[in-house]
Amino acid sequence: MLRAPIVFRGLLLLRVMLHVTLRFLNAGSPRSHYGLALLHPYAALVAQILAYSLLLAIVIGLWLFQRWARVVFAILLLIGLVVLAFRGQPVFVPGVLRAIQASVYGITGALVTMMFLPPVRELFATGLTKR
Repeated sequence: MLRAPIVFRGLLLLRVMLHVTLRFLNAGSPRSHYGLALLHPYAALVAQILAYSLLLAIVIGLWLFQRWARVVFAILLLIGLVVLAFRGQPVFVPGVLRAIQASVYGITGALVTMMFLPPVRELFATGLTKR
C-alpha cells in the first residue's frame, strides 16, 4: 500500500513536467486566449495567470490527496475532452511532440484510474493532512 502513493506522485510529477515541456516547445498550446487580447491588452495574460494558478492549486491538492482536487481535476478533464472534441488538434505536429502528447494522455488516464480505485482512493477519502 505504500507504493501506490509513490507511484501516483511520480506520475503526477511526470505529467506536470511533460506538460511544461509541451508548453515550452509551444506544442498544442491553447489558442483560445488570443481573442481575449482584442478585449484588453492584458486580458489574455490575466486569464493565463488565473488558469495556471488554478492548475497549480489542483496539482498541490492532488499531491496532498485532497478530495476537492480530485473532483475539480475530473471535472476539468471532462470539460477539456468536450472542448477537444470540438476544437480538434493541429494537423502538422512533429512526431516527438505527438509522442509526448500521447504520453501525457496516457499518464492522465493512469492518474484518474488511480484516483478512483483503491488504495489511492482511500488516501483521498482521509486526506494526507488528517492522518
